[in-house]
Amino acid sequence: MNDIGITRLNSLNRFLAGKHPPITTAQITPKTETTTSVRISETTLPEVIGKALVAIQQSFNEPLESPEAALITRLKALYLSKFKEEAETTFEHIVESNLSLPMQEKADFLNPEIIKTAYANLFWIQYNAIRRPSNPYRVPEDPNTFPDSELPNIEVINKDNDRYIHHLSIKTFGRGEIIRYSLNVNVKKELIKELDKFIDENKGVFKFSKHPANRHDPITLYFNPCLDSEQEIRLAKLIQPYVRGDDLIGHGIKKEDGTIFNGIKKEVDPSRDKANELSGECFDLDPLILKALKIKRGEENMSVGEYAAIKNMIAKLKEGLPEDIFLLD
Repeated sequence: MNDIGITRLNSLNRFLAGKHPPITTAQITPKTETTTSVRISETTLPEVIGKALVAIQQSFNEPLESPEAALITRLKALYLSKFKEEAETTFEHIVESNLSLPMQEKADFLNPEIIKTAYANLFWIQYNAIRRPSNPYRVPEDPNTFPDSELPNIEVINKDNDRYIHHLSIKTFGRGEIIRYSLNVNVKKELIKELDKFIDENKGVFKFSKHPANRHDPITLYFNPCLDSEQEIRLAKLIQPYVRGDDLIGHGIKKEDGTIFNGIKKEVDPSRDKANELSGECFDLDPLILKALKIKRGEENMSVGEYAAIKNMIAKLKEGLPEDIFLLD
């Protein structure tokens, strides 16, 4: 170990003095045989950092059932949700143990309001990766200029504060699963006319985005009862002239030859049990995640996109600690 590594190890032990057993040089391993950089070994790092975070966090008096695990999760959330600089600075405070800094200043990164923002940011990073393109789609027609439906049975709802325009052939859905179909298509007047006819015949509703450039799924249709396979194929064929991509989540619609149509996916909202199980995973990692995402346990209603985004977010938070924060150069 080089002198800098030993100095930092000693500083970390000073920081933890009187609270936890000291960390030994045996717990820090070289990154490679050809560099003088060192890092705390992967198996030791969570324990070491967890202890340091608990020591800092005490000034907030926030009761946590598993404080070390929760605080490590929060540090990762800061890093992954574009608070990378704050996370790196935090680790510098831990490693260097700059004792001239007041304890409260060291603890600022653990302020629950900052952490809630980090978790919310991380959720939206994952959600946008699913639903939003990195580069906007070309928009051939402005949906805000479309006329109301020509069919008397179709009700059109277009509110100024809503990002969508809604077309309805029924007022309410019956009991049972509500199936949605997401379309990655160019939103054109002719397509909207065709979809009006389809929901008039098959009893459903659809909405289309006023800003279709910014979503992979600018049109979503909902049906209850579900469409049968023949109806699904008719819908998939109807939209094919307008398809612009296939970046969608859900189940594909099969053609007669067994191949999958582009531009359309069927989505089934997660069951209450599945949503409750996922919120339990969030709670076990850090109860603050539920507050950040405004989830009430036992009352979970998640869309397919929300469920997938939270699932991806939890997977990210369960991954190993980001090594580049903890590299001691």
